[in-house]
Amino acid sequence: SLFSSADSYIELIKIISKKREGMRRSELQNMAKLSPGGGRLSKRLNDLIEVGFIEEYVPWDRSRGEYYKLI
Repeated sequence: SLFSSADSYIELIKIISKKREGMRRSELQNMAKLSPGGGRLSKRLNDLIEVGFIEEYVPWDRSRGEYYKLI
């Protein structure tokens, strides 16, 4: 009920929940089948971060790259 088109958000949550340690942005993009330049993935991930469903982090053994996991 937080989002107008919840199906796409639910899909992202289900994909992220498949890996306990989280998923890279590129993995999410491939699995969700979203276009790379559309900006929809960024908006949806930011929305989920804002409401506290997921968090963005960089693993300690990597110097860069965005990972997302459920919280």
